[in-house]
Amino acid sequence: MSDNRGVGLKGWLAGPTDKSVQRKNEPVVKPLTVDPDRHRIAVLPLVNISPNPTDEYLADGLTEEFISSVSKIPGLKTISRTSVMRYKGTSKSVGEIARDLNVGTVLEGSVRKAGNRLRISIQLIDVQKDEPLYSESYDRELEDALAIQSDIANCVAKALQVTLLPREKRRIEKRATANIEAYTLYLRALHSRGAKTEEGFRKAIEYFLEALRKDPEFASSYEGLADCYERMGEAGMLSPKESFPVARGYAEKALNLDDSLAEAHATLAAVLEEYYFDQAGAEREFKRALSLNPNFGRVCQSYGAHLACVGRLDEAVKEIGRAQELNPLALEVNECAAVIFNCVNQTDRSLEFCERMLETDQNYFPAYEKIAEAYIEKSMLDDAIEALQKSIAISNGAATVKGRLGFAYGCAGRDDEARQILRGLEEDSKKRYVSPIAIALVHCGLGEKDQAIKWLEKACEEHAGGVTTIKVRPMWASLRSEPRFIRLLDKMGLNV
Repeated sequence: MSDNRGVGLKGWLAGPTDKSVQRKNEPVVKPLTVDPDRHRIAVLPLVNISPNPTDEYLADGLTEEFISSVSKIPGLKTISRTSVMRYKGTSKSVGEIARDLNVGTVLEGSVRKAGNRLRISIQLIDVQKDEPLYSESYDRELEDALAIQSDIANCVAKALQVTLLPREKRRIEKRATANIEAYTLYLRALHSRGAKTEEGFRKAIEYFLEALRKDPEFASSYEGLADCYERMGEAGMLSPKESFPVARGYAEKALNLDDSLAEAHATLAAVLEEYYFDQAGAEREFKRALSLNPNFGRVCQSYGAHLACVGRLDEAVKEIGRAQELNPLALEVNECAAVIFNCVNQTDRSLEFCERMLETDQNYFPAYEKIAEAYIEKSMLDDAIEALQKSIAISNGAATVKGRLGFAYGCAGRDDEARQILRGLEEDSKKRYVSPIAIALVHCGLGEKDQAIKWLEKACEEHAGGVTTIKVRPMWASLRSEPRFIRLLDKMGLNV
């Protein structure tokens, strides 16, 4: 296989495909040479030193809550949960982690639960000076967990000489619930959701619902439910009609109780964009979420994707850059960046982000899809086909990957193989859900515009995942002048 970039993609494509290979706990990150900013902060995973190992949920849940509290401090850039959790159980030093994440300050600590008492030890470290800015041990009742959380955020602000306005201080100190049973269930839900698996999401939903039975006014639990259903719909774990309307209902319930929940505004934005095709409403909710929490890396990524979908590509590039600052090790952020840079015809930049994904997880099959899309734009069709064949092997034959492979075969003039993909997708559809987008892609690669648009219309009717990207993805370029395609974009509110 030829690779005229000379950066090692050929070697990665020859890497492991065995699904039993687990992602390494310690990320491989190229050293950064810029001086770290002390106002860039990473809250590292709390270490669980409880006698009972099942209390691990408490360490993970509190870590997420501490990140949320610190991220509300104006003037700080707080690294997102996805990136910092990659260092859970790591043997790397604080200095090494700080260099990986390009931060000047690190908050680390441990938690121990014994009966109904908590002991939380925290230390805020100035990385360049290698000395603590603040350290504290809290020996309190479990009921005081929320008070500890706000106290730590206030101490971080003071140590870093950040002035909090009264309204900002109120937001940080606001208690989500006064019911400790509900809060404990909520922490268990956060721990389960963090796995990002179908089982994890379903378990989290159970915990969130149980928390609401203890406290029906617990807005953050409604937000957690909304987030789980939105993510399951986006990932195809639930059908669009089973997931997105439910997510909207829970997000709106959360906001009725507490309009200051940035997370709920973000989830509502994603649902309005993906399922209801309300692009103006999505824009409004994304902006509201970011005004409430500019450190919200996941929203920067989602908003960047939204800007790209409606064709505001220059703004999308800037927004995905912000997402990468806040969440540099997240696979989904680098995947989104790879797509956006391919859309602006910067294929080599797109491939750089594919490289980052594979450095983190060589079995992340979407990385090979994005490599293939860049190679197609570079007219390296044989290389694109090889990348997609590898992606199919890793993904166990995901329909979306098969569709891209059929597209590549069609572009390469290998029509018989493209039609064989079509037949295979037809057989797959008898046993499981196959997105109409996969079939549309093959027809598009074969130059069959009417059939491609017919299947895209079906995808629009089903609100299939990824359908709102068709305006800007290079794969659909041959359809852009077709009146039916333009009407389809109008229907989804993308011609803004």
